[in-house]
Amino acid sequence: MWARCIATCGRFSPRRIPRGWYCCSHALLSVWMVGYLAGSLLCTCWNVGITAGQFKLPVDETDPASFTLSLKDLSWYKYPLRTEWYMKETGAFYQSDLLRNDFFHIPETKTCGEASNADVSSTTTAGDRESAAPAAASHNDGDKKEVYDEEECRPHAPMFAIDCEMCKTEEEYALTRIAVVNEKLECVYTSLVKPHDPIIDYVTQYSGITQEMLSDVTTRLEDVQQKLAEVIPSHAILVGHSLENDLMALKMTHRHIIDTSVLFSEGGIKQKLKKLARNILKCTIQEKDAGHDPTEDAIATMKLAQYFLTEGHKDTKFAPGVNLFKLADATKKTGAVVDLPLACSRFCHGNSQGFPVLDDAEAVQRAVKAIPSTDLLWLRLSSVQRCISGSEPLVWDKLGENEELKASLRSLDDRLYAVYSALPEHSFLLVLFDHGDIRELSR
Repeated sequence: MWARCIATCGRFSPRRIPRGWYCCSHALLSVWMVGYLAGSLLCTCWNVGITAGQFKLPVDETDPASFTLSLKDLSWYKYPLRTEWYMKETGAFYQSDLLRNDFFHIPETKTCGEASNADVSSTTTAGDRESAAPAAASHNDGDKKEVYDEEECRPHAPMFAIDCEMCKTEEEYALTRIAVVNEKLECVYTSLVKPHDPIIDYVTQYSGITQEMLSDVTTRLEDVQQKLAEVIPSHAILVGHSLENDLMALKMTHRHIIDTSVLFSEGGIKQKLKKLARNILKCTIQEKDAGHDPTEDAIATMKLAQYFLTEGHKDTKFAPGVNLFKLADATKKTGAVVDLPLACSRFCHGNSQGFPVLDDAEAVQRAVKAIPSTDLLWLRLSSVQRCISGSEPLVWDKLGENEELKASLRSLDDRLYAVYSALPEHSFLLVLFDHGDIRELSR
């Protein structure tokens, strides 16, 4: 029988986003957080017989509202947030750069279903290349006039898939094309968009946008925002694949999001839309030499969301799995997260506690104090990573001569020993080290 169990995670997992490289070590750790392997280890460590199926959330699997991202999820996946949402869980996010009250927000609709039936017809011109397809499917709830908190997603709210194409300006990736698709797979709005700032790279191989296409376009971002308010009701669910990038380009916030890159992630790793379309929908997209078609991508995204609601949620490959702290809570155990503030917010559940820290010395102190009342301890130690990522590149075959690194490793050994020695029997320690020299990747 195990006296203690220790697991480690040490490498960065980079992912590409429009604003540059973002190195997210938690992507690997999320495999542990939701993985059945980790759950099995915990069950063995605690000598309890529990199956992963016991931890499925009690949701209506036919209701898209059951699969929208929570506030913590929106923050974790770097969606733009509004201050009033942030204030709902003060101290939970610590990501002030995500708070964007200056962004457009769809105003509250008067009655349920009213905006869904809005007339979205528009004049088609060669210059704007703007078109409008049949109006969105009606989700009229009759004369119901219940009052909903904006934080609460209405049951069986209408879904609209959005896909945007962006081009690079000096300051950012700016919106240049958008498509909106309803649940009938009808394109209810599509338009080319001319950014206010000069474009320095059209990224045509991906965006499909050329200088000639935008030469006569007069539609601006503000026009698109106004049209979205006419087409999409405020209580609707927006569907997209890594939709945070589209919302940043739209300079828009929305509370109710279904992200197919999250729904169909495998072991915490997101899959490309093109791959999901090929493997699940049995269709090919993004095959054109002229770049991506946002209408095609939006339709594929909506199909994926609809597939998940009918069949995909039954596939254990895409199941949300077992959050280890939920497992601890279900087995009357306690947990603690000693990490950066955002991780504390993201993974704590039930009786688990978060201890936000900024350096290893404080982390060890907090961990040792938390251990007597903790069965599952998550601990981040990052001083070695800061040493590796210093100003001077490491020469890997001469690491033994790096005195700073050797001192940092000795300190790491002492801190690990202090924490491990304090662990009681049948406890589980998960340590994140963040090791890896990522300067070349960042460059």
